[in-house]
Amino acid sequence: MNQIKIITGLTVVTLSAVVGNVYAEDITPTAPVNEPQVSSETAKTPQVTESQVNSAKVTADQATSDVNNQQIVVDEAQKQKDQSQQNLAKATSTVTEASTIAAEATPEVVKEATKAVTEAKEAITDAEANVADAQKTEQKANQEVQSQAKTVDGNVKVVADKESEVKQAEGAVTTAQEAIDSKTANTNASEAEKAVTDKQTKLETAETNLIEAQKQDAKIAEEKRLAEQEVVSKQLAVTDTQTLLKKLVTEINNEKVS
Repeated sequence: MNQIKIITGLTVVTLSAVVGNVYAEDITPTAPVNEPQVSSETAKTPQVTESQVNSAKVTADQATSDVNNQQIVVDEAQKQKDQSQQNLAKATSTVTEASTIAAEATPEVVKEATKAVTEAKEAITDAEANVADAQKTEQKANQEVQSQAKTVDGNVKVVADKESEVKQAEGAVTTAQEAIDSKTANTNASEAEKAVTDKQTKLETAETNLIEAQKQDAKIAEEKRLAEQEVVSKQLAVTDTQTLLKKLVTEINNEKVS
């Protein structure tokens, strides 16, 4: 009888602990990630910036991260479901053992064992409900994973499209630049020839002006030389005049004294 009580007590305690650890509300599904709205415009030359490509890549990376996080939720839900099934198996085994003991026991023991069986059945009901909840959570998580995977595929396609548009734009820019360079080269050649002609004309004009300037310099130098000579002559004349005046003054003074 003591053995039956011990078994009954252990059964109730075990089932209570089992039921307490398998509630579905412990499983928190991850909210789905909204698929980014991608707008496209048809233009002659795609105007896609590196910033737009980087933004699309960030969105794709975020969606991939969300899928990985959602997979963790799915794995956790699977663990909870497996644990609930194990608990259900243990509870069923306990009920079977308790029923066997009750069949062989005294009325008192039968009453206690019957109570234990009833509690075990209630625990089984709770465990079955938890298993059902865990299965629903797992199913929902799998659906969210599939939705996230579609979002990732969409974002990867957006990134690929943006990169393709960038390459097309770069190709258009390169083609346009080559056309511009070619036109510029032809224009530059014509302008260079014109510039050379202008420079040559200016050079010839400058050389002519230089010759004229040199002639003017020579003329000015000659005029300066003549002017200097005239100044020297005038200075000599002044000196001679002053000497003559001094001589006359001296002679006049000598005559006065006489």
